[in-house]
Amino acid sequence: MCILAIFLVSLALFQGACMALLEEPIVSFGPAPALAVDIAGAPIICSEDDFKGVHIAADSLSRDLYEITGRPRVVHRVVVDTLRDEGFDLDIAIIAGSINSTLIQTLSRDGNFDVSGLKGKWESFMTKVLEDPLPGVRRALVIAGSDKRGTIFGVHTLAEQCGQSP
Repeated sequence: MCILAIFLVSLALFQGACMALLEEPIVSFGPAPALAVDIAGAPIICSEDDFKGVHIAADSLSRDLYEITGRPRVVHRVVVDTLRDEGFDLDIAIIAGSINSTLIQTLSRDGNFDVSGLKGKWESFMTKVLEDPLPGVRRALVIAGSDKRGTIFGVHTLAEQCGQSP
């Protein structure tokens, strides 16, 4: 029985180490580098035309971050053609979307966000902090996925690294 317990604990520690090696570090709890953003109260923005699964993940992230910080988050589903009319006045935001969404395509087309490394990949994501990514948004953590699942993985990775158990 004791050997089984030691094996299970060792296996659990080994799996945690493997997962940490495979995930891109997004979250830091130490001193913030210059490009860091404090997402404690940041709203989440995604494109209205993105996959339903991305919208579900954004709602889930909102609930997860509320449970961690106690600060509620609003999830904005934007129509990119009306961004200037949205009336945003945000210091910080979290932007999540697949590379096929008009929101991420707009960031890419404007030269703010290079998604070429995601094209042709499956279930991959990348993150980047951007200055003035959208009208009325001064700084944002952008999570872009190569496809629906990649975006969802990126959103859930952020929640997990913040301390929310999957």
